[in-house]
Amino acid sequence: MRIISEAAEKSNLLCTLISQKIDPNKFGVNGFAIYWIKEPTDEEKGIALDIIANYEILALAHDSVINKQSAINRVQTFMDAKAQEYGYDHILSASTYSTSTFSKFQAEGIAFAKWRDDVWLHCYSVLAEWEAGTSVITTEDELIASLPEFTVTY
Repeated sequence: MRIISEAAEKSNLLCTLISQKIDPNKFGVNGFAIYWIKEPTDEEKGIALDIIANYEILALAHDSVINKQSAINRVQTFMDAKAQEYGYDHILSASTYSTSTFSKFQAEGIAFAKWRDDVWLHCYSVLAEWEAGTSVITTEDELIASLPEFTVTY
């Protein structure tokens, strides 16, 4: 088990944030101190100072991106699991059966394709509300619970 201190996590994130704007071969980070391996330009110094000054806001934005991708992955896994309950490998394979000539498979394929669309429309709407700070849904569990139900009519 790897244990990393909160200070080390912050230092790692600071390094990541700066690396998005400045060549990582030009600097190093120790805590919240930057040391320059290669002489920085005035612009690079300004960028680094701006990132340090706005670290808390940038860290929250970085975390929300990670949370968004995590939520998307969780929704995809949820849909794949539902398709597997019906004997399909995943939601994509289930949806392809909408063109089947066997009526049971065709009904399930149509239902899965419609449900997949409804789920993603809902998911991306909630994620947009999360980013705007207006969502009443605040956790991935709540997001999953709020997704449209799968129904199929034979």
